[in-house]
Amino acid sequence: MSVILFGSRRTSSVRRATSLIRYLLFTLMTSLFVSGCQKYGEVSPKAYELATALYSVCNRQDTARLEKVESLIAESTKAAELSSSEEKWLTSILESARSGSWESAASAARTMMEEQQH
Repeated sequence: MSVILFGSRRTSSVRRATSLIRYLLFTLMTSLFVSGCQKYGEVSPKAYELATALYSVCNRQDTARLEKVESLIAESTKAAELSSSEEKWLTSILESARSGSWESAASAARTMMEEQQH
């Protein structure tokens, strides 16, 4: 009879552990879904302004204005108007455009802007 009781306790522990694992996985997946849908998250008004400028420049494939936006990013970073993450994201978009991936850069800038509206 003690063998059955031992087996019963073990089964109960396994069930509890399985339930806990399912709960933790559900919680993790839910949080990843909610936060993972955004690439950039919330950005400052200055970063939004520069993303808008990048989007416009990329749609026009205007290399002269791209240099101007690069200067604006540098000035805004120096003036502490951008976080380090924002500066990194904007510079990455700018570099993508500079390498000729205009559509990809425009898409990234648009994504940054769209994420601010949700």
